[in-house]
Amino acid sequence: MKQIAPDYYKEFSCIADKCRHSCCIGWEIDIDEETIQKYRSHGGEFGARLMRGIHEDADGAHFILDADERCPFLNTCGLCDIYREMGEAALSQICTDHPRFRSFFSDRVEIGLGLCCEAAAELVLNRKEKMRLVEIDNDGGRERLTRAEKQILALREKMLDAAQDDALSLEEKFETVLSLADIDAAERSFSEWIEIYRELERLDAAWGEMLETARETEPDGVHDGMFSNLLTYFIYRHVGESESVEDAALYAAFSVHAADFVRRLCAATGADTKERIADVVRAYSSEIEYSQENMDTLLELV
Repeated sequence: MKQIAPDYYKEFSCIADKCRHSCCIGWEIDIDEETIQKYRSHGGEFGARLMRGIHEDADGAHFILDADERCPFLNTCGLCDIYREMGEAALSQICTDHPRFRSFFSDRVEIGLGLCCEAAAELVLNRKEKMRLVEIDNDGGRERLTRAEKQILALREKMLDAAQDDALSLEEKFETVLSLADIDAAERSFSEWIEIYRELERLDAAWGEMLETARETEPDGVHDGMFSNLLTYFIYRHVGESESVEDAALYAAFSVHAADFVRRLCAATGADTKERIADVVRAYSSEIEYSQENMDTLLELV
């Protein structure tokens, strides 16, 4: 089976203690069975500390977050004590993988970088080159795509081409993607969407504050290249997880909506630098893409 990823994929590296929004804070961190076995067998004082910091029940195991929702093994320097004590091989699968996501097809696994990670967001949004999909591994298997998968990938390829067409304005890219999907965008104003987002499940209070302070302002277009990259990312990730052409059209509508909403939210909150735009994108990804409840709600509304 092949492994496919964007050409920038291998440029990513965790910025560890330099990260302002650690993935070790605010998330329930599950521990896979292979890793929990390593922790159970690790003796000494650190082994005892491991067991004190883990909750196990019939549903599995996870780290017990402290009162500030920090992983108990995230030290005051912003580094992982498990990594320092036992090495990278001792990390839970979710810790090793984050912020990577995967979509599975009959003949390939597609991998990408989720924008809930600030380092990934900056890498993806600030690219000047068009994204290309490249093969990063191949075990020599001879699996074949199904007919539906071929249709989905062919449609997505056209959408990715449109999202990265320098001859089109950002608005024209939105229109072209929707036309390819043969779907109309929901007719709601930005203020109506803000009200919808305020009612969604919320991870971080800062996101709620951002929505509360938003004041509708027309985007100036200065950073449209970043929002084109964002549209490209959404199409790659979400159209790629479709199970049918009908699903693909719905995820395309979400991709256009999400890129446009983030663009307008940046304008409405005064996020007018690359750094501030990347932070709004990171917050959106964390709050929406990593909440199935929120994704399901928006997919019904776009």
